[in-house]
Amino acid sequence: MSLEDHKEAIQKVWKLFYDGYVREADVLAAQIIEAERETIPFLPVLEILTAKAQYLALTGRRREAAPFLSKALNRAPDNPYPQELSLALLRAEVVARNGAETRKPRGEAGQLVMGLGTGRCGSTSLTLLLMAQKAGCFSHEHPPDLPWSLPPPGLRFHLQRFSFLAQMYDFIGDVGHWWLPHMETVAKFFPDFRAVVMKRDKAETVESFVTVKNGDSEGGVNHWIDHDGSFWGKVPFDRCYPSYPVRDIREALGLYWEEYYQRCEMLAKRYPGQLRVFDISALQSAEGQEEILQFCGFPDPVVGQEFHANVGHYKDGEDLWGNPFLPQQGPQEQEQEQAAEQSPRPARLRRAGRT
Repeated sequence: MSLEDHKEAIQKVWKLFYDGYVREADVLAAQIIEAERETIPFLPVLEILTAKAQYLALTGRRREAAPFLSKALNRAPDNPYPQELSLALLRAEVVARNGAETRKPRGEAGQLVMGLGTGRCGSTSLTLLLMAQKAGCFSHEHPPDLPWSLPPPGLRFHLQRFSFLAQMYDFIGDVGHWWLPHMETVAKFFPDFRAVVMKRDKAETVESFVTVKNGDSEGGVNHWIDHDGSFWGKVPFDRCYPSYPVRDIREALGLYWEEYYQRCEMLAKRYPGQLRVFDISALQSAEGQEEILQFCGFPDPVVGQEFHANVGHYKDGEDLWGNPFLPQQGPQEQEQEQAAEQSPRPARLRRAGRT
């Protein structure tokens, strides 16, 4: 269906939104997107998400606002509005938790722990291990995404976000492949950081990526070659990887794997004791998990759990963004509480805040 065919429905969504019927606008927009199985341009999805988040925040429900802001950050990674709104909520939470003294001394601020790896290397399982620890707040590829190029526009947001989280939790961090080009900047702002790099066999990594990305098939995804979109499909996430002047996806992935871990080894020499490479097998035993967590500085590691995330796919990592406004608890309890908090609310959200 063409954009012209959607024109009337899109106009109706905008009218509902401007008249204050945010929920109805949201439902109709979702129906249009679901019918086409893709994002439709010109729908006020970002506006709807931020309106919901702002309304909840203004009524003191920061915990409920956070998921809407995460979705907004994911949908519009370069838009400053959801970034600034997210930071405002975190700032308010710091004040609420710490009172008038809103800034902890460096020695009392939370420990930053970063997770790195090419992808398909156990990074999602690492996230689950970190999220299982007490007094922590961790995420997996928290939006907005970070382009491989320097300097990415979202890096400032992430650094400020870490600064606020460090005033709220004993351990904080994010896990994602895209952090590698930006670790030296992270180190300038958080000189006491720790970074766990997960590594998997090169051939296994390459084949796993080809499988989950359908890299051998027309319409599949290939982040690692700058192509014209005639065979592989172009996706926004392409910008989060380096590209190589070759024609074969396996060759490009092999170059990516080699470059990635060469750069990690260089960083390990520059930051000895702060960045360490672990084989993926470390996640598969209590001893390996404890070694990782002790390196990160956890005083009482929670180990022994089995993690088999993203086996044969990558769906497990889509929503591990966390919610910094939840009580300090495990990911399963957080997921249950988040689901409960997204129960139906009054349908009509007027601009003046009335329901």
